[in-house]
Amino acid sequence: MFWKDKIDILKKKHSSSDFRVPFSDWSGILKNIENRFVIKENASYSFSNWADRIKNKELVVETSLNVVQEYIEKLNKSQNYWVVLPSGQEPTSKHMVYEGKPSVILEIANISRSDFFIGEKKYSWFAYFNCDRETNTLNVYKSGNKATPFEEIKTT
Repeated sequence: MFWKDKIDILKKKHSSSDFRVPFSDWSGILKNIENRFVIKENASYSFSNWADRIKNKELVVETSLNVVQEYIEKLNKSQNYWVVLPSGQEPTSKHMVYEGKPSVILEIANISRSDFFIGEKKYSWFAYFNCDRETNTLNVYKSGNKATPFEEIKTT
């Protein structure tokens, strides 16, 4: 099944208030995220290769990939967030953006099985979920001056 088909299933399964594909304003959303949270090194790589170019990148979580659900559930359940997924291989990967509630973000994370980004819709913080399936580790990095909900959990 292709990625578009999986997204179409999510659109049918969830109301538009819980999950939305911003067809007309995706570039503005990505531009706002990039302007606030990503170091712009090369104009030809707009909306791509963010993982290594996050501004003031700070590791806030280092844990097992098995608990990714626990971290996503720390988000406000009634609020929508931006979720961005890289598509393709670096250096030409592009980013796809969606708007959704935490329950849908968790579904997207589970079906994508790759790294992803979550951003607060008012652009006060941005988080990169680095999911290493080989070592079963999850590293969450943040950018922005405000604390993310993910920093509140302490791992043992």
